[in-house]
Amino acid sequence: MLSCGATCRSILHDAMPLVKSICIDKSSQMNLAVASRFRDVKEIHINSFLSVTIEEEGTEDEFRYAHLDLESKIRTVPFLSRFASLEVVHFRWKNEAGGTLMKDFASADCYFGEGHDEYPNEGNRERLLAFLDNFSGAFTCGALPKQLKISGLSCPWLNEGTINCETCLRACKEFPVQSVVEFECRRSSTNNVSSGRMYGLDVCLDRAKIDSIIMSRPGGKELLHSKDRLLRLLGRGRKYRIDVQGTLHFVKYKQEELDEIRRVIRYAELDVKKLSMESVSNAIMNSFATGDRIPSRNRCILSEASLDYLANEIGLPIDRADLETDFMTHIQQFVWVLMQCHESDMNERFCQYTDIEIDCLKVVRRYLEVNTSSVQEVVELIPCLVNSMTNSQEMKLEAAHSLKDIFAKGTDEDRKTIVSEGAVTLFTDMLDSAKDNLVKVGLLSLVEIATKGTSDNVDIIAELGAIPKLIKLLDSKQKDCVNSSLQVLVAAKDHIKVHNHTTLLHHVIRIMNIEDSHQSDRLLHCSELLREILEADKPPIQTIGSGVIPRLIEILATTENDIIRLHLICSVDLFAGTKKHVDMLVKSTGFLPVLVSLVKSQHDTISEKAITVLGKVVSMDETQHQDMLLQAGIVEHLLRVLKESTVDKTLENTSLVLSKCCRGRKLNDFATSKEALMALTKLLMINNEAVVCNSCWALYHILHQMTHDEVNIAMSIGFVKPLLNLLQTPHNVQQPVLKSLHLLSSRGGACVEAISHRNGISRLSKTLSSTNQELATWTISNLISGNREQIQTAIDNNVVPSLAKMLTLEQYEKKSNKAALWTLYQITKAGNASQIKYLITEGCMNKLFDLFSNLECNCATIGIWALKQIIKVGKEQSPSLSSGVEDIETKLQEMMYMNLQCEQNTERIQLLEKKIAWLKFDQQNECVESFSVASELLQEQLRDNDQRLQSIVQKITLTDKKSPLGHV
Repeated sequence: MLSCGATCRSILHDAMPLVKSICIDKSSQMNLAVASRFRDVKEIHINSFLSVTIEEEGTEDEFRYAHLDLESKIRTVPFLSRFASLEVVHFRWKNEAGGTLMKDFASADCYFGEGHDEYPNEGNRERLLAFLDNFSGAFTCGALPKQLKISGLSCPWLNEGTINCETCLRACKEFPVQSVVEFECRRSSTNNVSSGRMYGLDVCLDRAKIDSIIMSRPGGKELLHSKDRLLRLLGRGRKYRIDVQGTLHFVKYKQEELDEIRRVIRYAELDVKKLSMESVSNAIMNSFATGDRIPSRNRCILSEASLDYLANEIGLPIDRADLETDFMTHIQQFVWVLMQCHESDMNERFCQYTDIEIDCLKVVRRYLEVNTSSVQEVVELIPCLVNSMTNSQEMKLEAAHSLKDIFAKGTDEDRKTIVSEGAVTLFTDMLDSAKDNLVKVGLLSLVEIATKGTSDNVDIIAELGAIPKLIKLLDSKQKDCVNSSLQVLVAAKDHIKVHNHTTLLHHVIRIMNIEDSHQSDRLLHCSELLREILEADKPPIQTIGSGVIPRLIEILATTENDIIRLHLICSVDLFAGTKKHVDMLVKSTGFLPVLVSLVKSQHDTISEKAITVLGKVVSMDETQHQDMLLQAGIVEHLLRVLKESTVDKTLENTSLVLSKCCRGRKLNDFATSKEALMALTKLLMINNEAVVCNSCWALYHILHQMTHDEVNIAMSIGFVKPLLNLLQTPHNVQQPVLKSLHLLSSRGGACVEAISHRNGISRLSKTLSSTNQELATWTISNLISGNREQIQTAIDNNVVPSLAKMLTLEQYEKKSNKAALWTLYQITKAGNASQIKYLITEGCMNKLFDLFSNLECNCATIGIWALKQIIKVGKEQSPSLSSGVEDIETKLQEMMYMNLQCEQNTERIQLLEKKIAWLKFDQQNECVESFSVASELLQEQLRDNDQRLQSIVQKITLTDKKSPLGHV
């Protein structure tokens, strides 16, 4: 209608008032003659004045050249002056290439070229400056209404770095003060353009300069101190429109906008606490508005960071429940935004959502934190998240948290994707960060990868050099960092190099010594690492000082975690490799009682390891240690293990400890002794030499401390038979077996009967040629004592030839000759004539006489007794020989007396030598007048005894030569 006047005057007069808004697409449409008829127009969009040429569109090198239409410049102000009710004029841009309107296009983003000619061929910069001055002049002379606001224009100097130009100063002074209050400054208009909102003139002055000009104008102070200005700023948040699965509106305040809000509050001295929550919420919601319409609340999301800043930093009264929206229902829109940002990064193209990428990352993180069921809606973001870890620290933090949660909650395929995208490298690099929060999330992510991933993932962590970094982080003051580092080190323990062991051991010991290290997780990891280090080929045991031992014992005594106990008792076992370290352990208060308590653990391995350590302790043969173990009730727990365990090594160690503890000590009561004998009897029949050997020793020590009556009662247990079965075993088993049988044979009664009844002599006879022949001989001697039937059994099993062999001169230095003599004496004492005659036919008398020629033999008395018995029986069998042997009997009696004197003097000499040694040891003894005097006295006595001994020896020698015994 403006371009064509072909209509009647009455229609124009009646229809024009109905038009509230008009658009100017060509300069010729600004017709002054017709303009006056639009009496009620309040809004005009001028699309003919500004156009732009864009080069390298969509790239980082995009450049925008502005063009201003001269005809539109000339017509605009006069045309606008015809509209008395006009409120808003908005200038929009056209694309020179296609003539289409540019959506969300800011003047401040354009370059206005400088011209070198004068009007009308001036440059675009000069043309725009003149155009703005036209508006200033029009407002000054009242040609334009005072309520008019200009939108879409900016100072052409903004992109040139020039500030405080005369045109902008003039505009701030001449434009209506209500409009100046809403002026943008230094390209702040771009935010409103991107949000689809109109904006005031964007000038090259700073905000303080603008405010000072406003303050100098009438009514300016009231405007600046009005709360409406604050509420208006709250409605200027940057809005982003996400058109996926419907439309989602996201608002975020840039930091400069938040700073401006804070500045306005401070400048206007506003008490924000007096603002109502409703007014603040409504003002913020205006940021979501498109024109005059605000979208549905469930389609509007305010940035969490902005909301926190407004509420916490600025202190605005905000109803969070009114402004917060359930982001869970919009997760797909945020995923889409992040994918757009990722694609733009990959293609090096501009993305309008770059500023809210961090907010979207935070939403994804929160979604993963609260969603425990499935993460499949966000797994497509894995490459995007990995890429985000290469950006700013804030983005790296959020992306790392999300990847950690996907790894923890996702599938194996998701985990493979994360690893293949190179996330492990980035997590490892985060360990070097100076920011604790980055180090923490890096560690937590590595924990997930190391514990929930495959062994290959652990290999990657080790290959990337993470282990030295993790060891270094054990010095961190952040407990979470220490715990996470320990957890990853445990997972990668097989990759810890030997040269790192000493440093790691130092940290582990330090952490375990910390007072609050009672936390089971930390102790668990430390104990496992300690065990791993000590299990190495060359563990740095010297690093473990005596100071840490009490702490280890305290933990063993107080913790209820069996895994910690297992690792620590294994570590103690490895530590107790030498006598020095065993001493260090035992000297620690409470160590042995703690070991005893661990023996009774229901965890078999713990009990076994505790017994192993006890075996090392008792092997030191320290009486006090064994006494302490008995007092702590160790026997009861050892017996339980012996009854329940089937592991050979456990039985071996348990029987060893029991044997050592029982040596020379009587158990608490007969019932305990009997129970122990029952358990040991069963062990005698298993196929394990070490277990059998230890069990035999333990059985012997227990029997040795029992009375005759107790031993005879215990015979019902039945340990004699397995003992006899073991007589043909190796020497180390045979010795305790023979000692046990010898002990039993000395108890008489039921014991001798039980051995004899089971062919004991027959089995013992086979051991007379072994290295344990002395014990076997003494045992046979006890069995045949006073029993002709058993003597005959011994003769039938060729015991006598073996005894005769023991009486040779080569055997006289051994103790077995005395046992053989005594056994022969037992035969001569209780045997019948045929049995004694058998001794003579076997050459036993010759052997006896041969012994007399050896003056050092201390068994002559026993031999003399045997000869006297033989002669006695001979006289009974052949009375005619009585007169011929009287002299022999007399000489034997003399020899026995002299031999007895010889033995007594030998014992006296030995006693005197012991006294001398004692005096040398205690020279300060007050009971002795003088050490030298006492020593001389003892030496004199010793010489006298030597002389007496020589005299006796000479008499024996003379008697031996003159006696008829020499001619037999």
